[in-house]
Amino acid sequence: KQNIVPSGNYKPVLAFDAAIGVGYRRGALEFASGVSFMRTGARTPLTFEDANGMALFTSDFHFYFYHAVIPLTVGYRVLIADKFTFLPRVGVDITYNTGAKETLVGYPGTDSGKLVSIPSAMFDASFHRFSVFGMVQAGLAYKVSPKIEITGGPSFQYMLTNMFKTQP
Repeated sequence: KQNIVPSGNYKPVLAFDAAIGVGYRRGALEFASGVSFMRTGARTPLTFEDANGMALFTSDFHFYFYHAVIPLTVGYRVLIADKFTFLPRVGVDITYNTGAKETLVGYPGTDSGKLVSIPSAMFDASFHRFSVFGMVQAGLAYKVSPKIEITGGPSFQYMLTNMFKTQP
């Protein structure tokens, strides 16, 4: 018999998102929305013990969540050059959680690091499908044409709702 002891110390993993959106400008203010796809996740060390509580080995458990997102943001435009604008933004991301994948890194006898999908019924039993994130972004917009810009930059998302149906 083996016991699995999570550390309870969850750390974020590298996340990303890709979006397409539309906006409205009023002076230097910009209001925007759209659709995007986002991946988030966390990792935690696990200790595997024998029946007497003696540690056998440790492994890192990683899980990734996939979200369809509707971002609602407000930004302030600061013209840097003819085609470049600094665009800090704040807002919320309303997400539908489409699914998740997990992996054990360093688990003996397995394909370490291989992502495995969490079955839909198991996902629905453990996680909420809808989430809300607060978002802050420091964007740089490049003007392609008078009505089209490409914007990119680092952002920080903080989950305002708990995705877990029971606290991990």
